[in-house]
Amino acid sequence: MSYAFLCAAVSILLLTACGAPVGIMTQVSPINTSLAAATTPTLLPTAQESNIASTGPTVELTPSAIHLSSGDAQSVRSLEELVATAPIVVIGRIRDAGEVINMARKPNDITQADPMVVVLGQVYHLEVQRYLKGTGPATLNVVQAEGFLYDQDRPVAIPTTQVEIDKVKAAENAGGDQFVPMQAGMNYLFFVHDLNGFAPTLNYVTTAAGQPWRFTLPDGGNARPESAVSEANRLYPELPSAALLGQMEKLIRDQGSRAIPPY
Repeated sequence: MSYAFLCAAVSILLLTACGAPVGIMTQVSPINTSLAAATTPTLLPTAQESNIASTGPTVELTPSAIHLSSGDAQSVRSLEELVATAPIVVIGRIRDAGEVINMARKPNDITQADPMVVVLGQVYHLEVQRYLKGTGPATLNVVQAEGFLYDQDRPVAIPTTQVEIDKVKAAENAGGDQFVPMQAGMNYLFFVHDLNGFAPTLNYVTTAAGQPWRFTLPDGGNARPESAVSEANRLYPELPSAALLGQMEKLIRDQGSRAIPPY
């Protein structure tokens, strides 16, 4: 395989873009306010307090798959950076896992899937409780890459049966260090932006900048980053969910935005 084609493949895998999602106007309930508050909360790192080097993603090629190594993914160093680089900061509850899509797009027409590469995007249906930054509909479809297929000699098709889908995911995540599936029924804090190449009415969003791009917010429990990148998890120690949300609201107020419900 040529070096140019390899670079093009990596670029396709990472294509995302900003923009406001479009959807049905719906009012939903605010997030559960019974989340435990911290008596003496542990503060997450600020940009000045953290100093972790980041590296770009790496790609490993096999005859049947492209593997984007999350172990070398960029670690976002502070909450300030997470907020600054994410057009959308949103709180919501994952209802369930939905369809899978091909996130790889044609270089000359990103509205079309790349026939030679499959970046298996698992769609998770998010019931929005509150937008801390940005605006959008009452339901977002959060997309996470969970498998990669490639054949340099012939087109590859996205798997269609659950058995095939599970096989691709298992092959990609054999070491448990490529992705973490989202939990149905869990409250999350997401840092995302619109997924480029798809109709805005689909409300697809994905990771905005790096790792971690989401935190779990269990009712009455501790918030923690949910990432396959151990360095990202280490950088953000767990703390009560209400304490994390308090820090987020202050940061976003300081940056000139405010929390609003979905439209």
